[in-house]
Amino acid sequence: MSIDYGNGKTNIDPETGIRYGVISQNEILQAWADSSEPVYTYLCPHCSSYLGENPDLDGTCENCKQEYSSSDFEGQEPDCFVLDDGEYKAQSDSYGDIFITKSPYYTLCDFCSPCAPERVI
Repeated sequence: MSIDYGNGKTNIDPETGIRYGVISQNEILQAWADSSEPVYTYLCPHCSSYLGENPDLDGTCENCKQEYSSSDFEGQEPDCFVLDDGEYKAQSDSYGDIFITKSPYYTLCDFCSPCAPERVI
């Protein structure tokens, strides 16, 4: 017997009713590295206010009015990696799992825990 830990509310595409698939990056690492794009979240280096995903990296924070520059963000790691090529949509998490949120293929299997991506891009 399968248990739906998300009660039909998580890990599911609301348009199709098909549940998301999860695969380890290790299974498709080279293809994932070639196809996915990094996503960064930028926060003000002075007050930690959200600046957006693609802000002008030389500017003034609207919240604290302090200036920041691209050098403040050097070495920043991406939040996740995403793929959206029109046929597939997928997003990685910090544990090395890739959540397939759109695909022309699917399989029948047991439910997984409601550990879907923190945000679906």
